[in-house]
Amino acid sequence: MSANATYQVNGNPAGASLQADIDALADSPATHTITLLANTPVTDGLAITNKNITFALAGFNLTISNNAGYGLNLTNSAIDYTGNGNFTVSAASTALRIDGGSCRLTGATTTADGVSAIYGINNASLVTVNGNVSATGDFSRGIMLWNDGTVTVNGNITASGEESRGIRTWGNGATVTVNGNITATGFWSNAIRAGGGDTITVTGNVSGIIDAWGAAEVTINGPVQMSQDYAYIEASDNGTKIAINGNVTFMGTGYIYTDGGGAIAISGNVTANANPSYWSLVEADDPGSEITIGGNLTTSGRGISIWSGATVTVIGNVTANGEYGVYAEDGGEVYIRGTLTANPYIQFYNQITNTPYFVPRTPYPATQTIGGISYHVYANNNVTTLAPAYVYIRNNVTPLNTGTASIPVMSPVGLVLLALALGGIVGWRRRKA
Repeated sequence: MSANATYQVNGNPAGASLQADIDALADSPATHTITLLANTPVTDGLAITNKNITFALAGFNLTISNNAGYGLNLTNSAIDYTGNGNFTVSAASTALRIDGGSCRLTGATTTADGVSAIYGINNASLVTVNGNVSATGDFSRGIMLWNDGTVTVNGNITASGEESRGIRTWGNGATVTVNGNITATGFWSNAIRAGGGDTITVTGNVSGIIDAWGAAEVTINGPVQMSQDYAYIEASDNGTKIAINGNVTFMGTGYIYTDGGGAIAISGNVTANANPSYWSLVEADDPGSEITIGGNLTTSGRGISIWSGATVTVIGNVTANGEYGVYAEDGGEVYIRGTLTANPYIQFYNQITNTPYFVPRTPYPATQTIGGISYHVYANNNVTTLAPAYVYIRNNVTPLNTGTASIPVMSPVGLVLLALALGGIVGWRRRKA
């Protein structure tokens, strides 16, 4: 038996190194078991191609690390573990690189700039992490999937470097499920950045920018809190959907934006206490784009802005202490089921004179009943080529800073049904300014 007697290979004594022992194994479909006899550290990484290997941990830890390259580099292999213990990968580069096949482990960490804790490339790959994923370098990613692939994290994802990403997918039908929280704390860092056709589901809390486009679908079953400045939630393109089953809070500056016909539904309240005067908290552009908020909208800045046929619906109250409560031009509709509290109140844009103008609270305009609900209707008829913009407010207007009422939170399903009933699904993309 080798002096390196911390494991056995198919019941046989260990050889010169774990890498050499793995290289000597027969390729798949043959299956192999490596049983730990003690804690087994590997400090120069492992590269495995065309192997099916189960690590029997037996209460011990297999810790793979590398300060000069990949931690675990897999190609068309199936890697698993059994028993109690930890099977973790870390590197000053990409921790786990997988090209085809599958891998199940208990943690992945990268500390370098511009790399990933988990990187799936080209062929469909299946990764399960029964633990946490961490990326601490600038421009690093917790998970990055190039093309397709499926990753499940039964733990938390953290990304703490500048412009880092908790999850980054590139739009070819990738699927990521996080049964835990995602936290992105670096400047301009994204918790989620998802491309076309990808599906992201999070069962816990999210802190960090959320950006989706090209028919990606993002579902968050927990609250969202933005701790950094210049944070945003953004959805672009027809078929893009973001559903947040909880409250959204901006601790610094930020906004929610949609265009191109995508969809955003937020079941709870949306709050921002530090928004600058040049942003609205909620902005929507293009026909078919829609944002639906199931609770109240409260901001120290502008409230809602719409352009070009977009729709915004707020089931609760809107309180805006900035330049205006609602801005609308080029068609589009805003529905407020509760009370609008703002001063100035509504601003429209006169396309004939190319000037904005404010609409006062009183006298109240005519009412219109839509879906069994009676609204006060404010219309911008000063248009040239597009339809008028409309603002529908259910309750009588109130003076500024009189408070808001509590509105029951709707379920994500209820919000989607409401959005469909109003003629669209929510969508968004960053405002071009």
